[in-house]
Amino acid sequence: MVLQSGALLTVAGDAFNDNGKGGAVSIEAGSETNGSFDGTAVVDIETGSTIDLSVVGNNNPSVNAALGEYNGTLHLRAPQNSTATGLQVNPINGTVLNPSSIVVEGYKIFTPVAGVVDTVESAVSANGQAFAANTAAIRTGLTANWGTGVGKVNPTLDTGLVHVEPGAEVINATPASTPTSITLNSAGSSSISVLAGNSILFPSGTPGNDKIKVSSAGTITDINGVVTSFAANSTLAIAAGSTVTFTQAGSLTFAAGGTGGAISIALSRGSYTAGGAASITTGNGTGVTLNAAGSSFAFIFCRQFLCAAQWRSRQ
Repeated sequence: MVLQSGALLTVAGDAFNDNGKGGAVSIEAGSETNGSFDGTAVVDIETGSTIDLSVVGNNNPSVNAALGEYNGTLHLRAPQNSTATGLQVNPINGTVLNPSSIVVEGYKIFTPVAGVVDTVESAVSANGQAFAANTAAIRTGLTANWGTGVGKVNPTLDTGLVHVEPGAEVINATPASTPTSITLNSAGSSSISVLAGNSILFPSGTPGNDKIKVSSAGTITDINGVVTSFAANSTLAIAAGSTVTFTQAGSLTFAAGGTGGAISIALSRGSYTAGGAASITTGNGTGVTLNAAGSSFAFIFCRQFLCAAQWRSRQ
């Protein structure tokens, strides 16, 4: 994002708003795409450009600040460099008029397995501390051309107005669901336990004369979006591309009378417990095979809010 020489970006106002504040300008570069960012994108406020954050009615800044009435604010946001010692923001060489504060946020992208935020909490914290430790050097670089003299800008601004902050974007980059092979060996020998509201996709349906038995009521949504209901303890033949959703927590087993074998399903993100022992954290498309007759078991839940998790970490 370049603010070229001669450009004027203004949020100047005649008076404070009802919150006792002025306007706000936010400039960002390097937007995230599929868990990565453009390493060449920078925020560049060029010499000869102007950002006006003034409030005309602020005729006594020292008094008004104590009352909570401030001029406008500037927020510059861009990715951190690879060593967390800087960010993709060039020195602020343009004129910034009457800012109350200038927040410079350097963010880092985290892509945890299956989008599980808990697995990157410590990494986010460590990165924030490392970046914040370089505050003085980053501030000095951004304000290198402030002051008086030839080629200098913002002679009256205090560099202490520049606040350096770390940021974090946590992205679930797990691809769309793909079938996971699960083997139901014989009638009643293997089961899947499903929480209320969760769904299981049957890409190939129940092949041949195989059927499934469900312990709880729910619905089947076919490939055309047609929804039909089923009662608890039903025995069902599932068409290819259909999704089974339980209205209450329950289990799904291979029904008696079929030939058995592998049935392909698509599992939700979450945690699975196989064989009553091994705990596996997975994303969409992670293979879990339940083979041991009478011992295989999968507990499935979906943390849906993790499908596109994002936040900013403030220090």
